Amino acid sequence: MKLDIETTYSKIGVKSIPGRVYIKSNRDFSMKKKLPRMRLKTGKAKLEIDWRKTKYDLGIKTIKQLNRDHIKKSIDKGLKATGKIAKEGDRLARIEDNNYKVIARIARENFNDKLFNGNVGLIPQHPPDINIIRSGVKTELDWGRVDVIKKEVFSKISGEPGKTRVYLKEKGMVEVTYRGNKVNIKG
Repeated sequence: MKLDIETTYSKIGVKSIPGRVYIKSNRDFSMKKKLPRMRLKTGKAKLEIDWRKTKYDLGIKTIKQLNRDHIKKSIDKGLKATGKIAKEGDRLARIEDNNYKVIARIARENFNDKLFNGNVGLIPQHPPDINIIRSGVKTELDWGRVDVIKKEVFSKISGEPGKTRVYLKEKGMVEVTYRGNKVNIKG
């Protein structure tokens, strides 16, 4: 006895829809910012100019300098005049020696017909002394800042379950054949 067995396997089908998860969260916040600020404070610079040497070169003198120069010139003129008067007295004393022209000579010598002869300096020999006194710079810095204010944070989670369906896609078969007669057994 001979049997032929032919088998076809069953097929199962699976259909699935995945589940879903929804997450909604609240991240509410606010920011307050204070900008950085810089302040610079400077004092006034002071300019000092000393003109004394320059003015002295131009002949512009202070009261003290004028007094000092005037006293010196007065003493010099007084001494010269005293010497001159003494010499003239000596010359007049010799008038007795028949020297009558002495008076005319003395008068001619004392006549001042000389013009001014001198130099006037228009360019000073010394420049003015200039000093700048600087004041410092004060720097004030306010760094500023950022404040973050967060509100209550919460999350809402929801979802849908997935679905899976299993079904018979194709039936299996076992076919047994006897040589001679046919027998069909379905399983």
